[in-house]
Amino acid sequence: MAMNLKQAQLVLDTAKTDKQFCIKACWSRFFSIKDLIRSELDTRTLGDIRMVQPNFCSRTTHVHRKQKVSMEGGGVPDIASASTFAYLVFREISKSITLVGGQMGDVDEEVSSYRIYRSVAMVNHAYHMNSGMGNSTAVILGRKGRIGVCIASVFSYKLDHPFQCPTDVEHRREITCFR
Repeated sequence: MAMNLKQAQLVLDTAKTDKQFCIKACWSRFFSIKDLIRSELDTRTLGDIRMVQPNFCSRTTHVHRKQKVSMEGGGVPDIASASTFAYLVFREISKSITLVGGQMGDVDEEVSSYRIYRSVAMVNHAYHMNSGMGNSTAVILGRKGRIGVCIASVFSYKLDHPFQCPTDVEHRREITCFR
C-alpha cells in the first residue's frame, strides 16, 4: 500500500476526508467470477478442500520499479494475490507460513510459500517475476473434485489467465468412471 507508515497514513487520511473507499491488493475479490467460485464452494460439491495452488508468474523484471527496493521492487507486492485467493477459499487466516525464495540483485525474484490452515488444508503458492510468458493460474483441490485449470471428474471451472483478475470462466460437469 505504501513504502512506510507516513505514506500509508496519508492515503488513509485522504480516503477518509474525501469519503472514498480505500483498498489495496484485494480488488480482485470483486470480480463476478469469484462469486461463482464462492457459490460452488458453499454447495460443498467439491467435498473438503485440501489444497489450493495459486501461481503468480510473469515477466516483469524489465519494469524499472520492480528492480529497486526503494520503489517497492521485487515480487513481494504481488504475493497478496495468493493470500486473497486462499482467504476466498478458506475464509480464515493461515496458522503458519513458510517462505523460500531467491533474489535478483537487491530484490526478491521468486518465492514459494507453504501455508497451513486450521482445517488441516494447505496452500502451496509460487510467484516468479522472470518467467517468460508467465503462468498465473489457481487450482482448488477438494476430496471430490477441483476448481481450476484442469478438467475434474466432478466439476471444473477453467479460469482465464491471470487468475487474480479473470474475465472469463469455463464450467464443465463430467462424470468419469474408472474401471
